[in-house]
Amino acid sequence: MTIESIRDKEFDKFASEGGSIESKARAVLIAGQTAAAVARMLKVDADGHLQVDVLSGGGGGTQYTEGDTDTTITGTALMFEADTGTSTLRTASNTYPLPVADAGGSLTIDGTVAATQSGTWNVGLNVGTNNIGDVDVLSLPSIPAGTNNIGDVDIASALPAGTNVIGAVKRDIVNYTKVRKYVVLTGTTETTIWDPTAGKKFVITDIHISATAAGTCTLRDGTAGSTIFIASLAANGGMVSNLQTPIESTAADNNLTAQASVITQYILICGYEV
Repeated sequence: MTIESIRDKEFDKFASEGGSIESKARAVLIAGQTAAAVARMLKVDADGHLQVDVLSGGGGGTQYTEGDTDTTITGTALMFEADTGTSTLRTASNTYPLPVADAGGSLTIDGTVAATQSGTWNVGLNVGTNNIGDVDVLSLPSIPAGTNNIGDVDIASALPAGTNVIGAVKRDIVNYTKVRKYVVLTGTTETTIWDPTAGKKFVITDIHISATAAGTCTLRDGTAGSTIFIASLAANGGMVSNLQTPIESTAADNNLTAQASVITQYILICGYEV
């Protein structure tokens, strides 16, 4: 309908701004015109509501298709309050990502998350046994001089076969090769009974001496060395000593000698080398 055609029509009433018309009256609301000077009537629905058609803008059209990989996405911007307490609206972006709250619980992440450390991280461990993988220790504080207690040490696997020294352990002859030396003295000169392996020292644990005539027998630490023991023997008598505290030579490679004042004497020495 054109303006000219409307002008030729007769209407019962015209409504003024803010007024009303009778239910039977006819009224036409005209607003604007086209480029060809053709007036357009404003459309209303059955309830009298004005209809508005949005031709562009407002995020119309398809914005996202499930499964597509898009170079760019054109759509409606998502706004949210980025600064708590200030009500500042921000557009969701890499700079201002949407906040995620765990609601007092925990967040579960599937897959691998790359993280770059900044500052000091405090990592807590759950109670019980925790396997945190291989850990490289870049540096350790120096251990102070003296005796240090590093706590209880548990041996996770069996010790390898052989002789193992795991610290200051009381010497036990179980870990050494037993040695037994026997000589018969038929003269009164100093005689070597035990010549240890190079670099070793003799350790005496037992002494057995008998004699056919009354006299003495002197044991020395090294030829012409310090006296270890002098036994006073009766004729056809002897002595036996099982030492509670073994006798150890004063230096490696010292030999053990014996010298009889009378003959004949029979000597048996038992022990080990260290």
